[in-house]
Amino acid sequence: IAAVGIWVGISCWSEFLFGFVLLNRNGQSVPVVIAGIIGEYSTDLGKMMAGATIAMLPPMILFFFVQKYFTHGLAGALKG
Repeated sequence: IAAVGIWVGISCWSEFLFGFVLLNRNGQSVPVVIAGIIGEYSTDLGKMMAGATIAMLPPMILFFFVQKYFTHGLAGALKG
């Protein structure tokens, strides 16, 4: 579990750097836009939380609709 956690962390950081360095202002990814809210002297935590919540909604809605298939497949894989 620790190895997977480390791998996911490195992958997320790599994806963030890719979006931060290579994409221009018109095509930024959601994590880069949320990180851009951090200012030099202040941080608007309300905006950051709202952005994170809005970014989290589409995957949660998708999982809500496919949850039955996801858990069924996972249980089948663990069973035998």
